[in-house]
Amino acid sequence: MDKKFKVESAAIIPFFKHKIKDLKYEIKRCEEKIYELDHKGISVNLSGVRSSDIGDPTGEIASKISEYKDLLQKTRLELLDLQIAAEKYIAQVDNSLLRFVMQRHFIDGKSWVQIAHEMSKLEKHMCSPSMPRKLVDRWFDEKC
Repeated sequence: MDKKFKVESAAIIPFFKHKIKDLKYEIKRCEEKIYELDHKGISVNLSGVRSSDIGDPTGEIASKISEYKDLLQKTRLELLDLQIAAEKYIAQVDNSLLRFVMQRHFIDGKSWVQIAHEMSKLEKHMCSPSMPRKLVDRWFDEKC
């Protein structure tokens, strides 16, 4: 039973990465929709249409923008909650270098190569691009 708990708890780290990435994409998409509606409006071909037939497109657009803003706020809060949960989990890891690597990869979405480059700057010596990945892999092997 204890082994199963360790596997499940360690498996949450990649879940955080994918869920955070998905939420960031949703936020970007929502921001684009708000911008599009706010700056471009809705293209409507008005030829042959009386103004009484189309209602109040400006009010409808404002209503849709408001709905998207509500959705955006909700998604941002969900992302923030998830990032806090991920950071709390990662904070339990004893090794500070491993915490740094996990935070950059699983929360910030950096590639292993980008993290290795950052580590090279911090450590003042070259770091192999595979080193951050191997560090995390060893941790997973110990936990699972």
